[in-house]
Amino acid sequence: MRKFEIKCKGKPIKDFKDNVLVSSEHTKVSALFEAVSKTIGLPETRLRLLVKDRVLKKEDNICDILEEECVYVKDLGPQIAWKTVFLVEYIGPLLIHPLIYGCPLIQQLLYGKVVHHSSSQRVVFILVLLHFIKRELETLWVHRFSMDTMPRRNLFKNSFHYWILGGINMAYWTYGPWFSPLYQSHIILLFFVILWGFSEYANFKTHLILRSIRPPKSRIRQIPKGFGFNLVSCPNYFFEYTSWLIVASISRSLSCKFLLLIYFLIIIALAWIFLAVSGVQMWLWALKKHRRYIDEFNDYPKQRKVMFPYIL
Repeated sequence: MRKFEIKCKGKPIKDFKDNVLVSSEHTKVSALFEAVSKTIGLPETRLRLLVKDRVLKKEDNICDILEEECVYVKDLGPQIAWKTVFLVEYIGPLLIHPLIYGCPLIQQLLYGKVVHHSSSQRVVFILVLLHFIKRELETLWVHRFSMDTMPRRNLFKNSFHYWILGGINMAYWTYGPWFSPLYQSHIILLFFVILWGFSEYANFKTHLILRSIRPPKSRIRQIPKGFGFNLVSCPNYFFEYTSWLIVASISRSLSCKFLLLIYFLIIIALAWIFLAVSGVQMWLWALKKHRRYIDEFNDYPKQRKVMFPYIL
């Protein structure tokens, strides 16, 4: 048995002990996580272990922790699984869009009348639902998360983007009565739908590639290759951005030239808010992953851009 000295870092932990015992048969830090969890009575997902401000990972070798080194324990607070976070985020638009699009009572409250939707509005409604259904299914069956949990208090902040911007904001302005009588070219709509379908397929394909290079229940990272990855580090974000760009373009085509100019500009701006916020957020995520690839792999292709091929 090996004894590890542990100290509390940050806010005090109830019933904290100053040492734990780990069998010498164990070679990974995961055994230390388990021992600390049992000793102080908190689940492993709430714990962060550090040695000299270096965060320990479960797959690290336990022998790398020297005898004289103290292990600091930090309570991260109540956690929630990332899979649950994604499911909660995406269910918002799946509930909100049908309510605003198809419920006469809600339409009376929001618009003062029952809306008779145009072909463009129907197309946007279907595409939005299919997109978030795809996301829910990918969360359940495709994604393998590099992190198990996040702080539960962040759930509401994370959900704001999807429930408010992608849900209430987008649905209200897209399905309103302002555009219902407008004639739309079915050829143009079909063209948009085909482009959207390719973007969604390409996004799904990149997710399958990311899944294939990470073994189950591991945090192993490899250099992704093929189908967009040879051009950018995060083609999944690029294809998702193009998907929303197409939806926003259809929403923009809902505008009628007979509307007052100022009203037209307000509607267009609000219809594109979700696209703008999504694009900035995906760019920041992509940049973070791009830098992580460069730091982790010495042979990472230098010609790869972050998210937009040949540009950024």
